[in-house]
Formats: sequence, structure tokens, C-alpha cells
Amino acid sequence: MRLIASSALIACTVLIAGSAMAQSMGEIRQYAPGSDLSNLTQNDMNQIGMIMGSSDRESEKRNAVRNVIRKSNKR
Repeated sequence: MRLIASSALIACTVLIAGSAMAQSMGEIRQYAPGSDLSNLTQNDMNQIGMIMGSSDRESEKRNAVRNVIRKSNKR
């Protein structure tokens, strides 16, 4: 019984994490449309999340997000 409960918990966690990642990618595309997001690391995603949640002006956020994406694509 514990195995079933553990498996269900893991499956829910993976589903939620995947959903959050997809939502984040959609939000990132709003700041950098047409950008290649395939090279973003978890660290890049965290940094972009902090940028998007900041109180900076939208133009500053767009530039900062695009810079993170550019750097990730140069690796």
C-alpha cells in the first residue's frame, strides 16, 4: 500500500513540475518571442524567474531575459 501511495505522490510531483515548466516557457516566450529556449539550464530558468518577478520596468525585464537566453545559446 505504501508503494502505491509513494508512486502516486511521485507521479503527481512530476506532473506538477512539468506543468510549471511549460507555463514558465510560455511566459518566457512573451518576453523573448522567437528565441531558442532549448539550451536553458535550471539555473537559467531560476534566473529568468527572478527577473520576471522583479519590479523592474517591462523593457528592462525583456532585455535581461533576452541576455540570459543569448548567453545560454553561446554555450
